[in-house]
Amino acid sequence: MMLHFVAIMREIKERIKKTKNEKKAKKAEVMAKTLKTQRKANISKGAMPKGPKLGGSSRKH
Repeated sequence: MMLHFVAIMREIKERIKKTKNEKKAKKAEVMAKTLKTQRKANISKGAMPKGPKLGGSSRKH
């Protein structure tokens, strides 16, 4: 009877461990997607042409 109980407990622990690992993997996947999206946004912002600079030249003659 005790061996049966130990086997059940082991199985429950394995399920919990598997669930935790899946949650960690999912979280890492979401973070990777977020970083990828942020990088794309930053690249597109940097590639945008800037408007003309106002104020003219600061060089004196």
